[in-house]
This record gives sequence, C-alpha cells and structure tokens, in this order.
Amino acid sequence: MKNLYYPLVALFGILFTFSFQEANCQSGDLISREFGLRMNGLADFDFIYKKKIGQDKFRRYRIGFTNFHFSSTGSNRSYDLAFGIAAGNEKRRGIAEKLSFINGFEIIASATFTRQEASSEHINQFAFSPGAGLVLGFQYDISEKFYINIETIPTVNANLTFRENPSRDSYGISGDFNSNAIALSLVYMFQSPPKHK
Repeated sequence: MKNLYYPLVALFGILFTFSFQEANCQSGDLISREFGLRMNGLADFDFIYKKKIGQDKFRRYRIGFTNFHFSSTGSNRSYDLAFGIAAGNEKRRGIAEKLSFINGFEIIASATFTRQEASSEHINQFAFSPGAGLVLGFQYDISEKFYINIETIPTVNANLTFRENPSRDSYGISGDFNSNAIALSLVYMFQSPPKHK
C-alpha cells in the first residue's frame, strides 16, 4: 500500500487547487452558490455543490457514491467500504427561456476497502480509481431558487488494486461511455457574501 502515497498526494493536490482558483470579488458582491442531490437510480446518489466563478461558469464538487457492507456467517466475516469524490468546472449556455445546455470537466476519485476473515486466514484489499470525466447535460429552471438537471459523465479511469495475504496487486484502465448512466439532480440556488481573509 506504500505505492499509493504519491498518486494520492498528486490527486488531492489537484482537487484542492480547484478550491483556491476562485473569481476575484469586490467586498460588496454576493457569491452565487448551489447545493443539491444528484441521483443515478434509486440506490445511487450523491451530494453536489456548485459555486459561481464567472459568467455562466461554475466550480462543481460531488461527494458520495458511498456504500458499505458487513456480513457474518459462522466464523466468516466480510467488510466493504467505498467512497468517492469529484471536482471540476461547468459551463452553461442558454438554449431557451428556462433551459440551458451544460458541459464541463471533472476529476474523479473513488476508493474501496475490503476485508474478508475466515477461521484460518484473512484478506485485505484496497482499490483506488482516479479518473476524469466529461460533463454533458441539460438544466431546467423550475423557479428562481430551484432547478433540475439531467446529465451524463463519460469517464476514463485508472484502476489500482492492492491485495494482501496473498499479495496480488493489479492495474488497469477502463472507460465508461454508458448512455444508461443518466443522473437527475434537484438543486437549490442561494447567495452568500464572499469570504475575505
């Protein structure tokens, strides 16, 4: 698992860079922000936060696609924990009075830890998947405070798996261009004063 140190440091460095590249604001300006729930089916959802950084340009953050699992049968136990984050930019182009086309780019990372215990052995496995995705979708303004959007994010990911006892590491790359992976979001829009040091 020591092999993960440098990729993790690089990924988190890139993600945190997004948070410091904010638009310059005058002291009296209000910053447009958005917070919502993004659903990809009834069992898969995450939270999304967006901050306006320019004319029709937003910084977006997603956190979620998290799951956990525990099972026990006799002396056998199994644990799973998964977590994911994403950060990127989004642009909007109006195509009708309340309808906009959205497109952008995201850096995505997910991690999964699995432990299996049996009476005579145990197995630990850690999987890390950094990647990038292209955001494509449409937004419809319901009111001044709420909108819904529908989007898909084709992605390319590296897949790194580190396994102990027995040691068996694996590496790979995958692409997800599945048009069935359509997400629906309900988002609340609000404004707040900028933070100044």
